[in-house]
Amino acid sequence: MFKSDKKLVFFIIILLFLSFCYGFISHKSKIFPYSVLKNFSNTISPDSINTKNDQILRDKYKNWNNINKNFKPIHKVFLKNYYPGINIYSDRHYYNHVNDNKLKGFGVIQLLKHQSANIELTSYNEIFVYRALCKHNNNNRYKDWEKVDFKILIITHSCIFEKLVKKKFNKGKIILRAGGPKSSDPIFVFNEKEGLKLEIDEPNVNIFITPTK
Repeated sequence: MFKSDKKLVFFIIILLFLSFCYGFISHKSKIFPYSVLKNFSNTISPDSINTKNDQILRDKYKNWNNINKNFKPIHKVFLKNYYPGINIYSDRHYYNHVNDNKLKGFGVIQLLKHQSANIELTSYNEIFVYRALCKHNNNNRYKDWEKVDFKILIITHSCIFEKLVKKKFNKGKIILRAGGPKSSDPIFVFNEKEGLKLEIDEPNVNIFITPTK
């Protein structure tokens, strides 16, 4: 009985050693099963799933990349009243595709699509600031923001924005980060009772980053 147990232990040790050797060789040489496991991992990874979902939306909204006839790219930050079809960024033609009625009375701060500078505002009354979220961006800074109960749909080359979060700010100086790293996070502002009494402090345009997409 004792000899039988020793043989079993020896067999298990040999099997583990051979498995380790083959695993090392398959990883180094990228052969089966490494290639299969790698492809499976890529298929089920969150980034891969998000990218596939993005493409589904781009295929559904085939006009997402159509340029507005009145669009003229300007490397500057603007505050404008929201209306259906307005470009969300000052230097890109992307616009919102759904729930325009939910954004009635809102203002949109047209920042640059790829911006590194903070957005500095002066508000003369209390306002709600809304930020649109993209799954490819770092959204940790919005953990303490309130989720909004309706969606939007801003489709761009690098990001698709569907979810909104909001936060109430008192009157005075407001400093907002641009967002990223894939794209600036769109900004909407709203005051239901008094309307917007808001100014944008002029930033240094030299610290804007503006890739081609």
